[in-house]
Amino acid sequence: MVTHHALTPPAAPLNPGTVITGPGTWRQQVGAASRELEVTRSGDEISWHYSITQNSPAKPGASRTEDASRIHLSSSASPWFIYVETAGCLWFFDGENNLVRREETDTSVQAKDIISAGQFSPDPGEIPPDLISRLPADLQKLAPKPAAVPARPSI
Repeated sequence: MVTHHALTPPAAPLNPGTVITGPGTWRQQVGAASRELEVTRSGDEISWHYSITQNSPAKPGASRTEDASRIHLSSSASPWFIYVETAGCLWFFDGENNLVRREETDTSVQAKDIISAGQFSPDPGEIPPDLISRLPADLQKLAPKPAAVPARPSI
């Protein structure tokens, strides 16, 4: 009897600026903290599982924070993406009119709707320019402009 095992591709790095547009696994190890994002797709649904494992030499064992959710796409052709601002700050776009930022805190992962039903939240905070350029043109036009950097006087 021959047993076949599916090979799991190695995880890709979870680096700032990474744009995820398909299923897979991404990881980052920084010091004692390990982060992993696993993305799967089933029909018109994108699901993800995000985990942070913190090992501490002072305490035996590891602490773990986990977050999981899904995006329902309006069609299988929707140009969804996940944008990695940092390993602890991920942006999820459904390909149409919803953008959510999920940001790691000391004890959990906080989610904030930045765009909901095609409308920006009143206080979306700073949105990475690389992310804005990936949004559909109608949403790019509605995006808040970055704060102007004051000119430095010359000496």
